[in-house]
Amino acid sequence: MKKICIFSVLGVFLSVGAYAEMSLSLGVGAEVNNYSNKGIAVGLGGLADFRLNEMWSLGFRPMMNIDLGPDGFSVLEVSGNVRWYFLRFKNLLDYYFLWQRRFHLFVEADVGGAFAYTDVSSHLSFSDWIIGGTAGVRIAWERFYLEPYVRYAAVTQVVGVGVLFGVTIHQNEDPL
Repeated sequence: MKKICIFSVLGVFLSVGAYAEMSLSLGVGAEVNNYSNKGIAVGLGGLADFRLNEMWSLGFRPMMNIDLGPDGFSVLEVSGNVRWYFLRFKNLLDYYFLWQRRFHLFVEADVGGAFAYTDVSSHLSFSDWIIGGTAGVRIAWERFYLEPYVRYAAVTQVVGVGVLFGVTIHQNEDPL
């Protein structure tokens, strides 16, 4: 009975919205984080994001993090995510109609793996799990977007601040 209730609630959340806004977005970006023993690290990566409807999307994010400190190691992160675009209710507030097409606030849950590469070992090895969250805003212009974000990975204790730039490949027309 519990499983039926959980899947029913999940189904209601996924179907919220008057229409589906299904789209696929691809982006590239950079991040500054603390994947370093002494200093900071820079991450370069991308995002593939499939928007299920107005409020929910599924994504895939690979990122290569390079330590700028004296240790000189790299970490490849590969994670999947579920993103919730909150404040996307059509009848939330009247003033929301003025900026809802441009600014899309979101939070997401990330799960994946981190793979470390060091100069000493000269091979890629599994390092740790990535379980964390990200918060940000997608600023859209026609089919292009800019996405500043902040993220935290709980297991690896990584905090990062970054920005993505991308394009929406396919999008249903907004009936408004």
